[in-house]
Amino acid sequence: MTGAYAVENQFLMRLCRLAPLEAADQTAFRRLIRKSITVEARGVVCRAGEPVEFFPAVLEGWAARCQLLSNGQRQITGLLLPGDFAYSSRHVTPFASEEIVALSACRIALISRRDLHDLMVERPGIANAMQVYAAVEYAIASVWLVSLGRRNAIARLAHLLCELQHRMLQVEQHKPNSFSLPLTQSDLADALGLTPVHVNRKLQRLRQDRLITLKSQSIEILDLPFLKASASFDPGYLDHAPAVARQHALN
Repeated sequence: MTGAYAVENQFLMRLCRLAPLEAADQTAFRRLIRKSITVEARGVVCRAGEPVEFFPAVLEGWAARCQLLSNGQRQITGLLLPGDFAYSSRHVTPFASEEIVALSACRIALISRRDLHDLMVERPGIANAMQVYAAVEYAIASVWLVSLGRRNAIARLAHLLCELQHRMLQVEQHKPNSFSLPLTQSDLADALGLTPVHVNRKLQRLRQDRLITLKSQSIEILDLPFLKASASFDPGYLDHAPAVARQHALN
């Protein structure tokens, strides 16, 4: 499977994993992806305060949701992998509350906000899938908040790496413990609430402990069970939240 269809199929794979979609729903959703743009690494997809006319979704590459402070500092509030939506709520606010930035070269689908709304009204299966997606995004944000507030630096980093490994395994075929990681140390620092120097030291420690290897924007986790245990990583918020959300959505 190659080309645009493969990319869009990967995108639908993300939705179908959360809530099974009938073939007709998948076909209808695929028709929404009529427009896409290519954004270079570090390019801005959407700026905070801009009107939201389209619903951005990552087809290829990695992006991030960011909050920019008046002193120039940045906090990454969410990492967007292939198959992720920039916004998770069914009711997108009229104006963007966060900046969406490409961390690597990206292909971004621009789905009409009105068309998506109409499709969710017409097709309950798609509305349900979007609701489940929102529940998972909420769970991820909650876990990130706990990491920032209660985990030490090495546990924060280890937990994030375990999360990314799990999320990438859901949408891409790769070796279970190896995946693309197109993040700079500054990106990791902005996601973890640390300094780049601190991130560098913790990465070196994980390398010295023979837990990871890094090479050419890719990572291999050499001892995944130990890394998970050291960070108290439980993928339940990525795997179990959909079942709970589906139950509520169907009630």
